[in-house]
Amino acid sequence: MKQEQLRSRVFVIAGLALGIVSLVGTAAASDQARLGFFGGLNRGNMGGDMDRFGNELAAEFEEIGGTWAVTKGAKTGPGFGAYYYWPRSPRLGFQFEAHYARRGVNFDLEGRIEEFEIVGDLRLKLDYFELPLLLRIAPLHAGDQRLVFMAGPVIGFRTAANLAAEIRALGQTSSESEDYGGSFKSMILGAVVAVGVTGEIDRRTSFVLQARYHAGLMNAFDDPEFSSRSSDFGIYVGMEFALGQ
Repeated sequence: MKQEQLRSRVFVIAGLALGIVSLVGTAAASDQARLGFFGGLNRGNMGGDMDRFGNELAAEFEEIGGTWAVTKGAKTGPGFGAYYYWPRSPRLGFQFEAHYARRGVNFDLEGRIEEFEIVGDLRLKLDYFELPLLLRIAPLHAGDQRLVFMAGPVIGFRTAANLAAEIRALGQTSSESEDYGGSFKSMILGAVVAVGVTGEIDRRTSFVLQARYHAGLMNAFDDPEFSSRSSDFGIYVGMEFALGQ
């Protein structure tokens, strides 16, 4: 049932995108198609039941003994990708992307066993290969620089889910990692809004500077007892190259 609902949402988004393309498809495309590459950092967090998920992790530590507590915090991870820009007019077009992003959260761990204090970090890493379809608008143009706005849906495919623990006590450090792929959905939907600047380096090459916000539209957990969605802010730099003559 879940898979059927997910496929239905994907088809709806794809249908809306194709409808928009058909509406503007007759416009004269006086701009050039472009191929771009970008990379940067995501700063993100996950709300909902993620705090409760952290408490469940603390409860697992308490099975060993002592008292434990975790505090959820934001996570910074890499992001990079490539895109094809399809212009439909000098100021309007579509950007088709292939994008890798690391999401997740960090937990600060504090514990006490008898008189000994223990601290550590729990890092939940969720890696996704994403396919954004973005409407790109460039309303302002000043010399060789252009202000760009983008927005659109994202289909994400989870490539990894990992919980890494680093524990420090009595001057010693121990590390352990565990696969948590079974706890999170393999495919999710999201949305992106972005603002950026492109500037011409020469007739065929431009630099790209962009800030974007990604919001998860689905529960990332595959467990119905938990519900959490991602929320990420990213800064990216890159280059794009005009195709054709």
